[in-house]
Amino acid sequence: MRSQAAHSRPAGRRCCRGTGDPTRDSLLAQHTKTGIILDYFLEDAGLSALGIVVFDELEKSRSHILLNQMDRYFRLTGKGRARSSRIIPEPFFVHSDLTTGVQIADLVAYIISWGFRLDNMTEPARREMGDLVNQVRRLRHRAVREVGNNPNFVIWSFAVIDDLRGVEDQDQN
Repeated sequence: MRSQAAHSRPAGRRCCRGTGDPTRDSLLAQHTKTGIILDYFLEDAGLSALGIVVFDELEKSRSHILLNQMDRYFRLTGKGRARSSRIIPEPFFVHSDLTTGVQIADLVAYIISWGFRLDNMTEPARREMGDLVNQVRRLRHRAVREVGNNPNFVIWSFAVIDDLRGVEDQDQN
């Protein structure tokens, strides 16, 4: 998922190498979490900031699944309806090989996937990408929100999410 906003910062892109073909539910969870980060970025950018979601063109039936998921989220949930005031609730599908902005997002995603590391990531980074990683690192957005009992919970636009289930579902295990 590529996110474009006021200053064209990547507001949320998560890559998981080697995870195979994701399920419909996990894709919806990934898109929801990315949408939350995009919404935080837009909220912090000010009242006039608006966002769009751009996807690589998919096979038509997969595009319809994604459109239906996003439609249900933005139309049928309270948070989705609220976020639709800042995020256009219907994604754009483009051919990445014909769209410079998506090619740049693909390059940034590649750099993040192979070079960017957080403390809890164990795979080695490609050292030759160090200069590019430092440039991409400066694009990260830091949001602070009240979450639970913590009024200063820090949320970064680049994050490792090991469990895509919602907090409510995670607490059941």
